[in-house]
Amino acid sequence: MKTKCLSSLRKNLTLKLILLLLFVIISQIIGCTKREREIVADKFLLQKSLESISINSYIDSEIVELDTYPIDEYSLYATDGIEYTVVVDIEMEAITIYGISENTIKIEIVPYNFEINTVTLYQDKVFLGGYGPTIAQYSINTGEWFSLEMSDDIVSSGKAVDDFLVEGHKLMAVDNLVFPKYMLIYKLKGAQKARLSNVIELQENGPYEQIFQARMNDRYIGMLSTSFSNYTGKADHLTIYDKKRMKKSFTITSTEKDELGLNDNDIRLVRDADNQNMSGSIGIGITPQDIDNITTLFQLMRRPNVKDFLLIRDRLIIMGHKRIANLLIDESLFGTIRHKRVIPEGVISCQVIPIDEPKQLIGLTLIPNSNIAVATIVDQDYSFTHQIMKFYGL
Repeated sequence: MKTKCLSSLRKNLTLKLILLLLFVIISQIIGCTKREREIVADKFLLQKSLESISINSYIDSEIVELDTYPIDEYSLYATDGIEYTVVVDIEMEAITIYGISENTIKIEIVPYNFEINTVTLYQDKVFLGGYGPTIAQYSINTGEWFSLEMSDDIVSSGKAVDDFLVEGHKLMAVDNLVFPKYMLIYKLKGAQKARLSNVIELQENGPYEQIFQARMNDRYIGMLSTSFSNYTGKADHLTIYDKKRMKKSFTITSTEKDELGLNDNDIRLVRDADNQNMSGSIGIGITPQDIDNITTLFQLMRRPNVKDFLLIRDRLIIMGHKRIANLLIDESLFGTIRHKRVIPEGVISCQVIPIDEPKQLIGLTLIPNSNIAVATIVDQDYSFTHQIMKFYGL
C-alpha cells in the first residue's frame, strides 16, 4: 500500500515538474515575443557633411548622434531605424552595410546589371530599385540575392522603379517613367523572398511624367513628379492620394509657360489674427507682405525649388531652397481639384518658415514616432547644420 502511495506521489511530482517546466518555457517565449514587439524603429539618418552621414536618436528633445558613415556624390543610403544602415555606391554598384550593436561592416557587389535609383531596408532585407525595371533583394543574414517578380504591365523599355515605401509587412515600389504608371505591392512576411501581391495604377499628370520622390503616413501617400509638353512646357506636380482609397487624390501643379498663372485672387492663405508668432513653432505667420511676396505654394512647387516634402498627420510639409510651407490637407480637396492648377479660395491654411541668407535647405527628415522634423541646412562654405522643426497645428 505504501509502495503504491509513493509511486502515485512520484507521478504527481513528475507531472507537476513537467507542467512547471512547460510554464517556464511558454513564459520565456511570450516574454521574448513581447520584447520583439517592443523593438521600435526610432533611429534616423542625417547628412552631416559632403562626405558623411550620421545615425541618430531623439532623446530629451535633443538629437543624439550614435555613429557616422562615409558617403560621396554617388551614394544612396537608408536605415531600418533599428540596427542596420546601408550605403549604396551607384557608380561601383556595391552596397556597404553597417550595424549599430554588432558594429558590422559588410560589402557586397550587386550581381545584377542595372542603374540603381533607390534603396530601402526591412529587417535584414535590402531592396534596390532602378531601370529595367528591376528590384533586387539582398538578405543580410544569409547573403542571398533575389530578383523580384515584376508585373507584366510594367516590364517594358524605359521604365524604372524610382522609390520605395515600407508599411508594416508590405513593400510598395513606385514605377516611374512611361505612362501608365503603377505602384507594386509586395508581401514581406512569411517568406525569404518578397512576393508580388497587388498592382495599383497611378494618376497621370502630363506627358513624359517622371516621379522623383514618394512619402507616406498612416492616411496619405504623396508623390512629387515633373512632366513636359510643347503647350505648357515643364510642369511640376505634387499628388496626394487617400491611402485607403487610392482613386481619391488631388494634385497641386505649377507650370512654366504662364509664369505660374497666378494673381492675388488665385490663392488665399488662411491665418489666425493672433498667430503672428506661431506659438509652438519655429518661424513666422502669414502676413499680407508674405502673400505679396509668395505666390507662395506655386513658387515653392517650381523645381529645382522643391527639395523635399513630408506628410505628418493631416499636414503637407513642402520644402524649398529658402523656406518651408506647412499646409493643411482638407478633405474637400480630394476629387475637387484633380487636374486643376488653381487651388480654390479658402481651403488652405499655411505656415511659412523662412531660412536666413545665404543658407539653403537641402533636406527634411521626420523623427520616427513623432510629429517633429529635422531640417538639414547648408551654408555657402558647405557647413551643415540641423534645425528641429515643430510645425503649427501639430
